[in-house]
Amino acid sequence: MNKIAFNGCSFTRGDGFAIADRDRDLYYGQVARHRGYDFDNHAKGGYSNLRIFHSAYEDITSKNYHTVYVQWTYVNRTWLSPKPNRWYFLGSRFTPVGNFLGHSVKFSKQAIEQITDTYLLLNGDYQNLLELIHYSNILEQIGHLNNVKVVFINGVVEWTAEMFEPYKSVDQLSDYARELYDLEDTTQHPVEQFHNTFYEKTKTLNKNLWINLVDSMFKLTFDFAPEDNMHPGPKTHQLIAEKIILFHEKG
Repeated sequence: MNKIAFNGCSFTRGDGFAIADRDRDLYYGQVARHRGYDFDNHAKGGYSNLRIFHSAYEDITSKNYHTVYVQWTYVNRTWLSPKPNRWYFLGSRFTPVGNFLGHSVKFSKQAIEQITDTYLLLNGDYQNLLELIHYSNILEQIGHLNNVKVVFINGVVEWTAEMFEPYKSVDQLSDYARELYDLEDTTQHPVEQFHNTFYEKTKTLNKNLWINLVDSMFKLTFDFAPEDNMHPGPKTHQLIAEKIILFHEKG
């Protein structure tokens, strides 16, 4: 197999770059050239982690690839399909208005924001992070069965380093973890129980397969794509490419 595959959201597809420049400027093209492989990029803008999981699963089981790279995105993003040929995604206030416009479904910007805010209120990160660990473990196992190397890239997963360690105190927790464990309302279960339940799940995760476990592409971004000034830019993609190349050099 002389081919590698990339999966992910708009970060890996190359939104914000001219199509003609993506293979040259984005991390996936740099990694493929350095490793001497042909490649397929199956990333799609707006993809949820479930859709990324499905795409990566298909790549692994096809046995067409030496390595399958999996870039995870916002954990609470989801896709809706009101009609057979209509797809819309929810998951952040960054969802473009055009995402909900079409011949059959029309919403105002205000309505979209209300729908999104309600969805985010009802769909917190905690259980979605546990599912992400489950997805990663499944892909690793399927990779072993098919003799395909699977590599994970943190695109926009916000977990923090102390979440991968036993609970010590509230002071140890990041702002994200405090919000995740609903620190303002701990009447159901103590924060320690939430944390250690999550920590025990993280112990099943093969962290050696991750390029940037806690330092997401979003967090590492220090320049922006030339056409939208929002997605990671060429220097950030070069940094991610260097991390992946170093990962492979270390074996």
